[in-house]
Amino acid sequence: MIVGGLNIPSPILAYEIPTIELTNPSHFTEYPFIKNMLLEVKISNLGNHRIDHVEYYQGVNYIGRSDHYPYNFIWQQVAVDTSYLSAVLVTKDGFRAGSPAVKINVKRNIAVDPKIKLEILDHSSCSHCATNLTMKYEIKDLGNRQAKNIEFYRGTHLVAVYNPEVSNYFTWYNIDHGPVDLSVVLVTRDGFRVGSPAVHYCSSYNSEAKYYDLNVRPTIKIVSPIKNQSLYRPDSLDIVTEIQNPGNFKIKKVEYYKGIYKIGEQEPYKTFHWTKNIPNSIIDISAVLITEEGYKVGSPAVRVNINRDTDDEASYDNSLKATIKVIDNDKNNKGELISLEAVIPNGFNCYKVKFYSNDNVIGEDQTYPYQIKWENIRNNYQNISAKGFNCTK
Repeated sequence: MIVGGLNIPSPILAYEIPTIELTNPSHFTEYPFIKNMLLEVKISNLGNHRIDHVEYYQGVNYIGRSDHYPYNFIWQQVAVDTSYLSAVLVTKDGFRAGSPAVKINVKRNIAVDPKIKLEILDHSSCSHCATNLTMKYEIKDLGNRQAKNIEFYRGTHLVAVYNPEVSNYFTWYNIDHGPVDLSVVLVTRDGFRVGSPAVHYCSSYNSEAKYYDLNVRPTIKIVSPIKNQSLYRPDSLDIVTEIQNPGNFKIKKVEYYKGIYKIGEQEPYKTFHWTKNIPNSIIDISAVLITEEGYKVGSPAVRVNINRDTDDEASYDNSLKATIKVIDNDKNNKGELISLEAVIPNGFNCYKVKFYSNDNVIGEDQTYPYQIKWENIRNNYQNISAKGFNCTK
């Protein structure tokens, strides 16, 4: 504005406060799987302010800006699940105004999962006296997931973690001599993990090199004793395992455990004879397979009831008081036929539960949920109790 031959800036009145709001997307909108989204804004009360640019945010994360009218923005690689979007107007004189947040939800593309592939750039399976190795990875079907890390493995050993935003090429320095299996694992920001097929490589010729497919892993399970089997004070216990999918991994040994305590080890494909310190309680037995390559895998635990062949209460370990719950009652000509249930403290299992009335045993049950039917002749709910025996977590 020219006043008296002087160039005086136009006044900006106090009531002229610019505002900005997101017009697209709308608040509380749910979207199917999409890769890109158009963000649109409406700017009001600009007055004498001049727009410099508009910034866009997902939560507190800056996702981009627009410098030109109409100051819209295309958000690429849209995040899945719930997001809060907002825009910030920045004027030439440094004024900043933020929009109200808009809540949206973008569904995952559950029909397609990302894939990753590893490639050795010289395309040869072996190299004489090589010390460094350059590789690249390729990601497909990422959809609207966002890559977080790329993990590089030699066999089952993690060698390095790379940032996928930097490059899809990387170099392994001072590589191992002899045959190795190389693979990469894609980790996305929403916690999804997927590995590449293994690539076999050797830095010097080895005619006896074996290929270990990292997508085929050995497993082990206990086939004897069976789950919930009851054994009455055995002098010894034979544990038989079954190894599946060994591929050409070399099985070294199998370790055996009672709970978290190791009770012994044995060569693979042989029965383990447990003869020492067999407890008188409910126990969980498991086995761990170990290969020459250092791979370990455990079996599912098998719970076994080991108890004495006497019914003397004093012979049981770890007794536990239970509470009684009446779950049903029917009238009959003697009084009531009541269904009782013993409620064991959370996390415990018992070999058996006995029910009492005035210290007299009125029934017992050995299977969860520990219930009996009792003929309540005197219609007396007092002095009813229950106790569990051989209770373990």
